[in-house]
Amino acid sequence: FGEAPPGCPESLTEYIPYPSLVAVFVLMMAMNLIFALVCFFRYNSVKLYNQNITSAKISNTTWVLYFVGISVSDLFVTIQYTMDISFDSTWNDVFLAINFFLKGLITLLLTYALHHQFKYRCGATQEEYPITTTLPEAQSLQGLHNSSRILMISEKFQNFKSTIDIWQILYLLLMLSYMVSLIALFASNYNDIAEAIFLVFFFVQQVPAIILIL
Repeated sequence: FGEAPPGCPESLTEYIPYPSLVAVFVLMMAMNLIFALVCFFRYNSVKLYNQNITSAKISNTTWVLYFVGISVSDLFVTIQYTMDISFDSTWNDVFLAINFFLKGLITLLLTYALHHQFKYRCGATQEEYPITTTLPEAQSLQGLHNSSRILMISEKFQNFKSTIDIWQILYLLLMLSYMVSLIALFASNYNDIAEAIFLVFFFVQQVPAIILIL
């Protein structure tokens, strides 16, 4: 399943089997880590009166996780091509499985990030959930504490409910279907039918991200 890439420059193949490939993935790994750090510290909150304000609507956490996911994937690829592993060995299958698994996870994170961008930053109006609570005039301290706790739980539930929709569940189901096809691919030892099913789910999982980009 795949072929070995060329080893160049030849002067370095004595130390690393695929020097140019390793250099490319190390550079990509470092760049994506920088992107994740910049996104987390500069674009994950709003500073107002010397206070950092965070909210689910302005959060870029999914973008941070997306860049971290790419960086982790690049790390495993770097390790794979730093080691002199035979392409018919079990270790190669392990790295290939990890790579495919991370690709599915990264696609899910990208789709969630684009969906969040579309949902909150493309002019779509969001439904508000006002919470009104009437407290009796003579209420004990314990009653006030319980009411405050209930109000806090209710607010957290409403915030969670407002951030989850049917599309996000669909993205997750596509990812799970992809993972099942991945397991079937390796369990069948790269059977032609399993390969075809895997490729179908691999490309289908990309469709929502492509539509959101367009």
